[in-house]
Amino acid sequence: MITNGFISPIPSLLLPGITDSEIKKNLLDTTSILENFSDIIYESKIDVLICFCVASVSKVTCNLNQEYYSTFEDFGEFQTKFSVSSDMILSKKIASLIDADFITEDFLDYKMSIPLNFLLSKSKKTKIIPIYIPINFKLKELFILGKKIKNLLLNYEKNIGICCFGDISFSKLNKIKKQEKDKELINLIENKSIYKILNFKKKEIKNSNLIPPFCIFSGVFDKINYKIDESSYENYLGIGYFACNYKI
Repeated sequence: MITNGFISPIPSLLLPGITDSEIKKNLLDTTSILENFSDIIYESKIDVLICFCVASVSKVTCNLNQEYYSTFEDFGEFQTKFSVSSDMILSKKIASLIDADFITEDFLDYKMSIPLNFLLSKSKKTKIIPIYIPINFKLKELFILGKKIKNLLLNYEKNIGICCFGDISFSKLNKIKKQEKDKELINLIENKSIYKILNFKKKEIKNSNLIPPFCIFSGVFDKINYKIDESSYENYLGIGYFACNYKI
């Protein structure tokens, strides 16, 4: 069954080998809420996290490898090593259900591994299902795919968490305009105005890597009685860090 949902940024600046006192000071709320997410996953005994993020794929794509690992050397971070296992049975069921492409890669994309490094810090036995979303995929179709996944999971025997990973990023706007756009989107999310987001034009999502995975994530929660238990937003160095927890 579905127990929780998590929207998380991709906070590479908080990796242990990168962060410093200045970064921590500017991302206090983000640090705190990711720590809370880690506690929730541990205390709720979540068995599997189904994770959505954008990637350079032409079609929704499931990574069906059994084991994953990641390092963060491309960010100049050499001390953190991340590894996690897949729920192969459920992963194959989802891939078949939504007619997804599939890959079998053991190296996990940083847009998955960075947030998971924080969310799974206390839950080493929790497994994942990584699902990659094309940046230009039709939002309403993603929502429909999410609803299909929901129907599979409603009576599933394991505790399932759903994750949406991405930074709110409107990179061509000045700082004030970026924050205004970020907060407009956050208000729509927090007020459950999902259909307004599904009707966004291409130019409104061009510079955001959060909106496409959020639409399939929202399909999973369609007609489920959830509440947003906590949320945070910070803007640092032009990137909007938004996080929130869906509680059922």
